[in-house]
Amino acid sequence: MTHRAPTTVAVAGAAGRMGQMTVAAIKSAGDLSLVAAIGRSDDLRSRLEEVRPDVLIDFTTPDVGADHLDWAIELGISPVVGTTGLPPQRLAASVARAREARLGGVIAPNFAVGAVLMMELAKRAAPHLDAIEIIEAHHPAKKDAPSGTAARTRAGLAMVLGRDADSIPIHSVRLPGFIASQEVILGGHGERLSIRHDTLDRTCFAPGILLAVRRARSLDHLVLDLAELLFEEEDRCAPLS
Repeated sequence: MTHRAPTTVAVAGAAGRMGQMTVAAIKSAGDLSLVAAIGRSDDLRSRLEEVRPDVLIDFTTPDVGADHLDWAIELGISPVVGTTGLPPQRLAASVARAREARLGGVIAPNFAVGAVLMMELAKRAAPHLDAIEIIEAHHPAKKDAPSGTAARTRAGLAMVLGRDADSIPIHSVRLPGFIASQEVILGGHGERLSIRHDTLDRTCFAPGILLAVRRARSLDHLVLDLAELLFEEEDRCAPLS
């Protein structure tokens, strides 16, 4: 019987809360091998050149995350990026370079399966009610506002509704006591529909991250929404393995 070699993984931002959770998830997965846990004081490019992982997971900050993405593409390493707030022009250029190189990867504003479902359900509901607004809340250390999830939700809703994205309000809250929360509120005559997702523990991101890592090398482009992977199977209700 032939055994496939584990997918090798490096994690940038390994000392952060998301990074620590991701490192633990990779270590517990039998088909993945953690080859580098890279912190803020490490030379990431040198480490990537040294270990040459199959996949780089990045949970850092927008000011360095764009460089990390470019280095991964340059070295032929599939990126899985959860860093939000990347400069749109830099991101678009990276997507184009990866497509030219036929290199797969995943860049997602949210790896929680429930959050992806929240966004999809909101798109289904939006055409049937008159008005819509988004409220997102995160911990005070989150640097970007609105969040990447809220921005992606608004873009999806605008596309479905045929409206300008700026016409859909986003209200951002940064307070202690939150990890991540988003509510899409739709109003109609005499009724209100709320679709809400709350992150209660960062371990909820692990299944989506592992899915992205396992699929990254089989792709030939950068996927910009975890929904593309979650819903690619004909049976959309099949649980993640």
